[in-house]
Amino acid sequence: MQRYRLTLTPQAPVATPFHSGTLFGHLCWAYRYRHGEAALLEWLETFRERPLLLSDAMPEGYLPRPVVAPPAGERREALAERLGRGDLVEGYKRLKQYKKRRWISERAWEALRDGYDEGALYEHWLREEGSAPPTAAAQVRPHNRIDRQRATTPESGGLYFVETRVYPRGARLTVYVETDALDETELAGLFGDVGHWGYGRDASSGLGRFRVEVRPYEGSLFDHPGSRRLSLSHGAIDGSTPRARYRLHTHYGRLGGTFAQDDTSPFKRPVLLAEPGATFDGAGGLAGALLQGVHGERPEIRHHAFHLTLPFTDATA
Repeated sequence: MQRYRLTLTPQAPVATPFHSGTLFGHLCWAYRYRHGEAALLEWLETFRERPLLLSDAMPEGYLPRPVVAPPAGERREALAERLGRGDLVEGYKRLKQYKKRRWISERAWEALRDGYDEGALYEHWLREEGSAPPTAAAQVRPHNRIDRQRATTPESGGLYFVETRVYPRGARLTVYVETDALDETELAGLFGDVGHWGYGRDASSGLGRFRVEVRPYEGSLFDHPGSRRLSLSHGAIDGSTPRARYRLHTHYGRLGGTFAQDDTSPFKRPVLLAEPGATFDGAGGLAGALLQGVHGERPEIRHHAFHLTLPFTDATA
């Protein structure tokens, strides 16, 4: 399949995280508006023959940190001593700090992927102490409920707050896409539509706007030997996923597009997914699922829970 690198430049605060499944949902609505509902349903029914895999939106130049076995026992103590340059207390402080980090630079990944373990990663971070992606700042926006019959706010209990993320000026996010179903022009058009309309919650009030650039990806991240896979997506993990390590995320989805404007319940059923950074055995191919039964009233609704993955060798496996 062809691979593409999409660069998103946020133009407004965002109230919904750029998760792979939610991005795919917005892409489906854009596809439906352009080509019609019948064309979208046909694509979804033949999705395994014409899949589209995509990552979460990640800080440019960074990847999710792989979930692997942490150093323990004597290895952990020896690592703490090296990180603290002989001072165990300082070394354990660094271990605690590093454990919280969720991103690894593409440069570090390419240097470590042939025998990845957390000890080597921590020592790399020690040499490049300032290597961390820019982060979005949390911003809380107050709202008030409107009584639609009286066209005014209620006397009490109407105030609520929505947390948004504000990216630094000039911040750029990367989304990787792998597909033969859509070409570069179509991807640019569909993601351009999403960025123009707005992504996620409160898009109608101006949130979630972004610009997008689409280019074929010609780097070496995906084409490399390795018996393990690193997921870049929020994807499904089940008992058949070989030797998986992951962190869990409960996804509470809502309907969008015209479905959000009729009498259908806007709430989807909760879905338990693995966060980006999940690792498992495999030689590529499709991992994850296009989940069905995610809405009680509309059986045609799906949730994209496939993984876009990178190969690597886990020294701890």
